[in-house]
Formats: sequence, structure tokens, C-alpha cells
Amino acid sequence: MKKSILISIGIALIFVFIILTIEVKAQSDENEVIYLSETQPIGEDFTTSLFQVNLDPATEIAELFDLPDAGYEPGKIPLDRAHIACTPDGKKIYAVDFLDKDKTNYSKSTLGYLEVDSSSWHEIGTVKIDSTTALTGMGQAAFSPDGVLYVLSNHTDSLYIVDTGTAEATLIGKLNIVVQGADIAFAEDGMLFLYTNASTDSTQKGLYIVTLPPNSLDAIFLGPITPIKNQVSGLAIRANGYGDLLGSVNGGKIYVIDKADGSYGGTLPVFQMKYDNINFPYEYGDMSLGPFAICTKGIGYWKNHSWNDAVVTIGGIQIDETLGNEILRNARGKNFSMLFAQLIAAKLNVNNSSGIPIIDDAEIWLYSQPDIINGDLSLNWGKDFESKQQKREAAKYWEALDAFNDMYECRDD
Repeated sequence: MKKSILISIGIALIFVFIILTIEVKAQSDENEVIYLSETQPIGEDFTTSLFQVNLDPATEIAELFDLPDAGYEPGKIPLDRAHIACTPDGKKIYAVDFLDKDKTNYSKSTLGYLEVDSSSWHEIGTVKIDSTTALTGMGQAAFSPDGVLYVLSNHTDSLYIVDTGTAEATLIGKLNIVVQGADIAFAEDGMLFLYTNASTDSTQKGLYIVTLPPNSLDAIFLGPITPIKNQVSGLAIRANGYGDLLGSVNGGKIYVIDKADGSYGGTLPVFQMKYDNINFPYEYGDMSLGPFAICTKGIGYWKNHSWNDAVVTIGGIQIDETLGNEILRNARGKNFSMLFAQLIAAKLNVNNSSGIPIIDDAEIWLYSQPDIINGDLSLNWGKDFESKQQKREAAKYWEALDAFNDMYECRDD
């Protein structure tokens, strides 16, 4: 397990002072990818829907797109009350399942992850304390910039580190506030924000900064001065952890929340969630954002950025942005679409040039496979593999192309 981030109270207080002196303005980063989970009603649909969110500051619309399926229904993973955390490199979306104290029949306290590029779901196991007791009430999850997965439990008001290999939870300590829903989110510099919906004699509903051991484990209240009336479900920090704090809110809104005092509105945007151009009735779920790492021009980049009228040619057939985005958004490791997607990204990165061995070799192998071109001369990019050997060979090429595409950085674009 990686070493956790150590933040002192002194640093936290300095940080609070700094952010209190800064006017927060809406900002974004073209390299960010925002993810949203939507919890389905218990007893009706034991799955969680995952979406990618595109924020349009001009219209203040948060447009939701289904993530490709993970072997289930489109955009769903097999957890019924999932809370999500994207890895710092943006390649995996981890999910923990919320298990009530008195419920054991509908769910486990499961840890798993969705591999973004291959759209494949991997279940690791039940999150346990001391390898024996399932950790219940995991309603908040976030990765620190150095790759450590933190979770909070609504049932114990305590913070844990979870080993992503074994699902073993290690107690960090009990917070000095009541934890109720909402979320946690790390900034790029390691500062941990928390929003709780609890309103008790000991806890004010709103935004906190959490200081981590070895000095202490404290939640320092920042606000809000004007609290959001509906329940906050998820938090994410834009611009690869440098920018605005976002909060997903029941009823279908995404607020920009002032990191200085937890307030919202006024000059800060409030985005309306829409799915297929219809207001989305978001209820309970979570939000995460990646990557923290330097953005590279892989398939995740090109499906979220303009091609600027570029066209790429594969096997003599031209692929424009409309068709290309269809392939990129539906790329999965179970058929040829992943290899097509990696080839598209690679050819965009080299301006559709030829004579590059890693690209040429992958393309030659691809078109040596049967039925890759349909009778109408269209690409059969969704063709399933005919054998495990064919899939292994395809994976060899798309992994090489993925490494090639990772050499093209996009932070300064």
C-alpha cells in the first residue's frame, strides 16, 4: 500500500486563510473527465448507472452520456448503491457499495473497478476491517493524488484507507463531526474537502477541510453561509484537482461551490443535468473526476475534444469525427472496437501520417482478419472476437498503441 498523504493542522489553517482571500470564479480544464453515478431504488434494480458529464458554461447545462457497458446493461455496474472514485491517472473508476447496518440480503460492501478504456468490470471483494467484519455505510470515496483510496463510513463517522488489491480497510480515525451522505474530494495539493448533509447539535451541514494524521484528524468547518437546500451527493474538483469544487445535488443540479465558505449561486454557475435533452431526475449517487496526472491524447482525450475537421483513414476507409466518436465511445475489450479506437487516436496524434511502424503493423494485422469490412464497404468495428488467440493478438496491438498515444501530452493544449 502506498504511503498516505500527511497534512498538518498548520498547513490546513494556512490553506483556509489563503482560500478565504481568493474570489472563486467558475473555471474548467479541457482535459478533465467528470463521472456521475446514479443509484437505483433498492429492490427494483440492483445496479448503478454511470455517466460521463460534459459541462457547458454558456448554457449552464450538464449533459450526461452513458459510459459503455461493463458486460451488463449499457452504462451500468453490478452494485446497487455505488459510490465512485476515479484513479489519479483517470484509467479506472473504483466503486464501493453502501451496505446498511441491518441489511445483508441485497448487497455486499463490495469493492470493484471499471476499466475505462476496455469498459470491463472487475470485482475485488468485500471491504473488511481486520479481514473479518464488512465495512458498512461507505457513502464517500476519493483517491488522493498519490493513489491512496480513502473512504468514509456514515455508520462510524470514521475515515479509512482501503487497499485496492485486497479490499482490506485500515482505520485512520473517527472524525469530530457526524457524517451523513455527500462526499469527499482531494485537491491536487493533497487537501481533503468533505461535505456532510448532517445538521445536529455537534455538526453543521456544509463544507469542511479534513486534516490528516499524524498530527490530528479534524474536520474544520468552512460553510456554507447559505446552505444548499437539497441533499448534496457527490463532490469533484475541476481542472485536474486545481480548480472549482463541484457538488451534485438531488433534483438534478450540479453546483459550483465556493471553496472558501461553501456557498453557491450568485456569480457561480448552477448546471442543469440533461440526458437526451431532457431534464434528468437525479436522486442519489456520487461524482468523481480525473485525471490528476498529465493528460495524454488517448481515446479518452479524443472522444471529448474536437477533431477540428480532421479525418483519419483506416484500411482505405475514411473516418470522420461523427463515426470516430461513435467508435471511441463504444470501445470495449471484448471486440475489435478497442483496436479501432486506439488506431483512430494514434492516427489523430500523427495527423493521419503513414510509415509509423507501430501504427502500420497494427493496421496490417487488423485487415488480415476476416469480415473486418462489411459488404457495403463500411467498417465492421463492433465485430466480436472469434477465439481467445485472436483477442490476445488484438490486445497486444491495442496495448502498444495505448502506450504510443500516452506519449502525446495535452495539458498545455
